[in-house]
Amino acid sequence: MVFLAFYNYLRRYGFPLKILLFSCASWIVFAFVEIFNPHLKSLLAAYRTSEGRGLTSLSPEPTYFAIFMIFLAWLILVGTNYRPKIISKLMVLGCVISVFVLAQSAMAILYIVSAFAIYSVYVILKLFLTFRGRIWQVTTIVLTFAISVGAIYAVADYGGESRASRLMNNIINHGIVEVIYVDASVARRLEDAILSIHAAINNKLMPGGLDTYETQKEFARPFWQEYLWSPSTGNKIMSWSGAIIYELGLFGFLAYFLFLWGAFRKGSASLGEVAVFMVFAVGAIPVAFPLIPMLLALWFFQGREIRMARRNRIKTGTPTKIAPSSAS
Repeated sequence: MVFLAFYNYLRRYGFPLKILLFSCASWIVFAFVEIFNPHLKSLLAAYRTSEGRGLTSLSPEPTYFAIFMIFLAWLILVGTNYRPKIISKLMVLGCVISVFVLAQSAMAILYIVSAFAIYSVYVILKLFLTFRGRIWQVTTIVLTFAISVGAIYAVADYGGESRASRLMNNIINHGIVEVIYVDASVARRLEDAILSIHAAINNKLMPGGLDTYETQKEFARPFWQEYLWSPSTGNKIMSWSGAIIYELGLFGFLAYFLFLWGAFRKGSASLGEVAVFMVFAVGAIPVAFPLIPMLLALWFFQGREIRMARRNRIKTGTPTKIAPSSAS
């Protein structure tokens, strides 16, 4: 529903950049308000955080806040064709900083680190395989990598007792995989991502429905007991792709594959973006999270615009410049 609604909105009105910028600013401002008056959040929803954890802003918990900011920044970047103007750049930067400083979500920080590593490998391979690497692209990758490493060490050394500082120290001292052993929140959130796929395979991709997961995951848990040392209970699957594949079985797997294939082949998403999306989607994101289908719809819409511009160029025999989708 969200995918179709946003796709048709884009066709009629264009990319709603101002709305997304306003949304980004609202979430950040409300997080700062929460610093001075934490109980204000309880007027809107249950306050699900504690001492030492991050802020929740307009979300139910810090991890959801961080994931929302990540996808909000990604939508802005894709909608502006990765050429945002100064205000959009500041908002994207604010979203990234809020993940580390305000939300302090261990899972979201791992997402960012993993996504950066995956996309860096993709860009480097593309440069070497196509033999069309420009010096500015290589320089950008090297500088971004150096700044990212410096930022990790800076947060680890000067972040005090914050959750982000502890996570960075764990990554530096133990590695990303070892973080699972020392952070219960990360282990618990990875559980649904792993067990939902394992349970779907055990079901031979037959639809598992909405009320069988709690039972089925117990059959898969013994295989992962060493890693998933902080078990959770309940039928709710906190994994976007895991929930689709387990609950809908083969139909969910086909739908997931068609969305990714369409975003890459018919849309504007690159192979690197699809790989990063797959990492994010398998994590602690509920199926009802609206920004994922909005991002997919944006990729599909931009792909349509590219194809139409190409046909128009062929028909008229003149070059056609594609207007940025953020013109509105």
